[in-house]
Amino acid sequence: MKKDFLTQTKNKNWWKFWALNMSLLNASMLCKNYIKFMKNAIGVGFENVIIVSRQGHATSFLIEEERKKFGEYLIRHYIKNNTVTEFCQVLNEKTKNMLAVMKELMKMKEIDKNEFSKFLKQSYDYNSFYTVPRAIIDYTDETLTDQVIDELREARKYAEPIYTQIEDVTNKFATQIATEFNYSKEQILCMVIDEFEEYLKKGELPKKEVLQERLDACGMVFNKRKEVLTVDPNEIEQLENINVKKNSNKKEIKGNIAFKGIAKGRVRIVHDPYKCKDFDKGNVLITGMTRPEFLPLMRKSGAIVTDAGGLLCHAAIVARELAKPCI
Repeated sequence: MKKDFLTQTKNKNWWKFWALNMSLLNASMLCKNYIKFMKNAIGVGFENVIIVSRQGHATSFLIEEERKKFGEYLIRHYIKNNTVTEFCQVLNEKTKNMLAVMKELMKMKEIDKNEFSKFLKQSYDYNSFYTVPRAIIDYTDETLTDQVIDELREARKYAEPIYTQIEDVTNKFATQIATEFNYSKEQILCMVIDEFEEYLKKGELPKKEVLQERLDACGMVFNKRKEVLTVDPNEIEQLENINVKKNSNKKEIKGNIAFKGIAKGRVRIVHDPYKCKDFDKGNVLITGMTRPEFLPLMRKSGAIVTDAGGLLCHAAIVARELAKPCI
């Protein structure tokens, strides 16, 4: 990574947006959408995004000031114009269409490149709308929250399976490509979205060694001008800790309360719920963010702590339903 480009990320107030089990391929697709397509879809987007990918787990960061402007725009557009109900109807219809398309793709013996290209285009559009409910609630005044949270929560809840299923479809297609070109599926999933779109057009892949180098860890910085990728361990560490304040001697960890309560139990840090075989009843679940595949652990947990999210993230919604303390 060019040193001047890394320097540009410093002295800014970065905020962790999400942390999920997600391939570099899909993480870079989301971030490209935030920068290039979201504004056209919903009227507002972002100018700077960072992602760090480690062995199938991805974390994204936004600049807090940009996130605040994003939320304030959505509040003016939907809350003050009283169009939340109409928005939720649109999101529900888009969710229904996405789920139907992915169901058909998973039924196919082989996914055609043209079909996947159409799916990718639909995903860009969908991702923009999916981001709206959480942003509205994160920045809505408490006096207005009660007026809209039920509709937004139900729309977001209906949409929760989407990203797990996007990963499933992408994994299926990546396995297909890997078999054809004698790559590993993991190498294919280490492509970034621009490389993948080039493959869809020309049928050409990056060299194996390039993708293999990213497999353990890599970082990306996106802005309006360009995208820069690094596999340098020191640079990745800087990006990964970009929201951590130095010289902090805090003995307490604070966050947004999704469901109030007091819990005491053995702490379990879980990145991949499928690999966690010894999670006991009453354990405190700590993870980046949850998705539907975390439900068995969430039901057994005594409390839930996530590293990113908001009042309409999956963990917050499920915690309230299960009456589990959650921050």
